[in-house]
Order: sequence, then structure tokens, then C-alpha cells
Amino acid sequence: MVDIDELKKRLYQSGEKFSDRPKQTSWQPGRPMDPVKENGVSEYWQRPVAQTPNPLKSRYIKIALISLGTLVVVGGIFWFFWSKNFDKSEVMLTLESPDRVVAGENINFLVKYQNNTNNALDNVKVVFIYPDNSLPEVGTDLVVKKTIGVVESKQSGEIIFKGKILGQKDSTKESRVTINYQPRGIQSFFENNASAQSMIIAVPVIMNFDLPEKLVSDQELNITLRYNNTSAVSFFGLFLKIDYPAGFKFGSAYPDPFQENNQWEIFELGAREEGKILISGTITGQSNDSEVFNAQIGFKNDDNFTTLAEVLGSGLISDSPLSITQSVEGAESNLVNPKDRLYYKITYQNTASVPIISANITVEIQSSALDLKSIDSDTGNFDSNTNKLFWNTSNKKDLAVLQPGQTGEVEFNVSVKDKMPVNNFSDKNFAIKTIAKIDSPNVPLSLIGTQINGESELEIKVRTEAVLSVRGYFNDSIISNSGPLPTKVGQTTTFTLYWSILNTSNNLTDVEVSADLPSYVRWQNKISPADVNLKYDSSTGKLTWKISRVVAGTGDIAPAKTVIFQVAFTPSINQVDRSPELIGRSTLVAIDSFTNEKVTAITEALRLENLFDIVNSDQKVVGN
Repeated sequence: MVDIDELKKRLYQSGEKFSDRPKQTSWQPGRPMDPVKENGVSEYWQRPVAQTPNPLKSRYIKIALISLGTLVVVGGIFWFFWSKNFDKSEVMLTLESPDRVVAGENINFLVKYQNNTNNALDNVKVVFIYPDNSLPEVGTDLVVKKTIGVVESKQSGEIIFKGKILGQKDSTKESRVTINYQPRGIQSFFENNASAQSMIIAVPVIMNFDLPEKLVSDQELNITLRYNNTSAVSFFGLFLKIDYPAGFKFGSAYPDPFQENNQWEIFELGAREEGKILISGTITGQSNDSEVFNAQIGFKNDDNFTTLAEVLGSGLISDSPLSITQSVEGAESNLVNPKDRLYYKITYQNTASVPIISANITVEIQSSALDLKSIDSDTGNFDSNTNKLFWNTSNKKDLAVLQPGQTGEVEFNVSVKDKMPVNNFSDKNFAIKTIAKIDSPNVPLSLIGTQINGESELEIKVRTEAVLSVRGYFNDSIISNSGPLPTKVGQTTTFTLYWSILNTSNNLTDVEVSADLPSYVRWQNKISPADVNLKYDSSTGKLTWKISRVVAGTGDIAPAKTVIFQVAFTPSINQVDRSPELIGRSTLVAIDSFTNEKVTAITEALRLENLFDIVNSDQKVVGN
């Protein structure tokens, strides 16, 4: 280390000039040593020296710039997404359906949608799903798709889907709807959902079986299934099917089933209307077997059956010691006509293994269609107060003791009334029901606790009578006529003809009356009433009158069903002194709605001589 004296010597040398002293080198980081000019003065003393940046300050500046850039980018992104923001909750979708419905009735499902967003919606589709076991108004698919296309901002709309809800009473059925869409300017698809529930408060079609609670094996069985529409609306296209127990052997049914002996088609079941099906057969089984009949009514689409109502009916097989059956002669297919005579045979048997004593038989008649004054029986006694026939040991000795397996018969006969007692419009569909019973007050000791009585029911339907008449007039107040009388060759005379229908005890449906007009008779196209469905085919000469229904009592408690029309007749020379036909044989064809049978009525051709107001001198054609 240099001491202080040495340093002084160096600093203060004798004769040394100030300018000759060593110059201090100026240096800063980042730049070269100061250059020294010839005069010994640094050039940095002769010009300003640039300030060196502060590193900390530069760092803050960089951070600030980066932050500002980040804010700009984030703000831009936020602005982009904010400008394109989409809230699917602003797309409103609702589904409205009745809270409480009656099964099988037509209802509306109302779908409403509204676009409350600022975006238009593209590719909009609505998918509606009916409740299970429903019947859409169109088709059978429970999933229905509707393409809407575009829904503009703030636009709304609605769609109605129609159908029937089916199910059990008090069950709840859910319908659902989905709307799918793509907001304009956004690549994603969205969907909204809605649903509605409906409770079935009533099943309007009710059914019940009428069959004996106690059944005897191998006994003929008559079953009645009644169905009733309790609602104020009609049902169309119903199907009814019955599942029989394994021990039941089908015999016959009225009306006839259309398929497999157990299915019926009910084209229309009107409001408050009821119907029934009669089934006959035999039942076999073991004692104490329960034989169950299951009936379902509903709608059928292809092979799918949707149940509207269901009922079970059952009977218990028991070894009734006394059995009884009925048969009737004169009632083919259990159908009769007025004035028919019916011959009943009651067959009874002791099926037990022990004798039964003091048996008695009764037959109760339940019908206003029979002339009870005409009842005749060799041995039976008839009580008009109870409408019952009686046989016991006093008039049928075989009933005193019935040995095991012993059979016997009793008989009676009676006439159907000439005319059914139709006094008002509810008097229709007449049937003859007989209930035969066999019993004994003396139950053998081995059969105590067992019902030994037997019972049999038989029902016969009475057909309606349809009458068709044709009348002709020259002098008529409804349609006036012209021309010479008697009719003359080459000159035209017009006549007024009447078709009239009378119907007694059952409604007629699908009624059609037809006849041919001869080639020399011309149709004048004058009809009264003007709105009837009366058509003339000029190519065939056939005249046809169609009527949807003719009620029971028409021509009795209601006016006859009548149509009036005019024809023209121009005789030819070969018809002189003759009485030509003005209209050929007239035929009525219809369906008896009670017996489900085809009904036919025919009236002979109407000739000139048959006109009601033509005197003898005018009944034949004369020459010029």
C-alpha cells in the first residue's frame, strides 16, 4: 500500500504543470473507456452523455405493456362471447293437456313455443311423445315429429296433437315434448323439454258377465256379456274379445263373432248405448275348479290391441246332484218371428250317487212377447200371477223318487204374439227368457251342505217385421200429373208413386229399397221430400233408396218412412188393352240391429190397373 508521503510526491512534483498530471479514466458499464484527445481532454467532457436506462423501471414498463395487451385480448374475447351469448332458458316450451280425462275420449295436447332470445333459431324440430297405450288421431306411432324450420327472435307458435288416452281408472298418464334447434351463428344444437300429466278419472265403457256362480260339469251354459257406454260421446271402431277358460267348449254366439269364436267388432257404440253378447257352450272341469272368463273391449291397430275396459266373470264347478237343461223347437238359432209356436223341452237328471226324493221343477217366463193365454202343458200347472209353470210329485210321478243317474222330461208350448207391444220408442228388442229350476226340500244325508238344485236359462230373440209397400196415383196433391186417361198410344201420362216402409220391434240399419223401371217408363226426377237419398241409374233403369236407420215402431207410433216420386208412361201400340207395369218388383234389404240378421221385404210390381185412383175404364191402354 502507498504511504501518504509517496502519494504527496506523486501529486506535487517540482516544476510539473497541472496539465501534465495523469487523467482519471471515466468508465461506465456498457461502454468503452473514454477516448482522450491530443489536448488531453476526453470527448465525453465535450458532449452530453446518454443516460443509462434504469433496469427496474424497464421491467415495470414491460409488465404494464403485457398487462395492457392481456386486458385487450381478454376484453376482446369477453366482448365476442358476450355478443354471442345464448341462454336456452329463454326458449320457452310448454305442454298443456287436460288434468282429468275420461279414457277413450278425444283430447288435445297443446304445445306452445316462444323464442325470447336475440338469435333466430334454425333447424327447429318438435318431437311429441304420447302417453303409453294412447291412440293418436293419425297412425299408430306414439312418437310424432314435426319440422318447423326457422323461429325468428321473439317469434312464438303452437301445435296441437290429438288422440285418446287409455288406461285404468285413477291411473296417471304422462305426455312429453322436446324442441331441438340451432341458434343462428352458433354451431351447437340445443334442446328443451316439457311434460304434462293427465289422470284418468273414468272409464266410460263398463262390462259385466251374467253367468251362474255355480256350474255343473258337462252342463250347457248360456253366458251374457253386457257392455255399456256411460259417456255422452260415441265410440267408433271398438273391438271386444273374450278369453274362455280351458274347460269351456264354444257352441254359438249372437251376434256371430267375426274371428276365432271370441272376437266381435263394434262399429259404433253410441252415447248411453248398451249392447250384449249371448254365448252358448258347455263347461267341463273338476269340482271346485274356478272357471274364469275374461272380456276386454278396446281398439285394435293391426295386431296391437289397446284395452279400454276389462271385466272378469267366474263360476265354480260343483257336482250339483240335480241338473236341468232347456231346449226349444221352433226357434232356430234362438230366433223367432211373431206368431211362431215354441215347443219347450225341460230335461232333468239326478247326477248324484244316492236317490233324491220329492223333486220339484219350475219354469219362469220373463217376456212380454208371448201370448201367455196360449200356454199348454200335458202335466204342468201355470200360475199367471207369477208367470211360472210347476211340476211336482202331484202332476209328475217320476219326481217322487229320482234314482242315481235317472233322467226325465217335462214339456210345454206357447205362441209368440202376432204383434209386439210397442207403445213408445223404448219398446223394442223383445226377447223371451225362460229360467228352469229343479230342487228338492229333502237333502240326502250324504249331500248335506251341498247345493243340490239345478238351474238353466234360455233367451230367445224376436225378429222385427219390415213391410214395404208401393202405391200409385194419377191425382196426387204432392206431385201433380198430366196426360190422358185412359192412357193412349204415343201420348205421355205421368203418375206419382209412393214407397213406404213399416217396421215393428227392432231398429233397422243400412236400409236399401230398389226396383227396376221398365224401358218404356221414364224417370222424371221429381222427388218428395227433396233431401232423401233416392237415385236413378239411367244406364240400368234401377231406382235405389238408401236410409241409414228406420226405428222400431215406424208406421205405428211414428209415421211410415215414405218417399214420393214421379214417372212418365208413353204406351206403344203393342200395349193396347193391356195393363203394363209402371215399376217392377220392389225389394227392401236391411240389418236387424237386435238380432244382427239380414231382413228382406218384397212387394210385387205395380201395374196400371193397380193405381189407387184409376177406375175400371182407365186401367188399360187404348189406341189413338
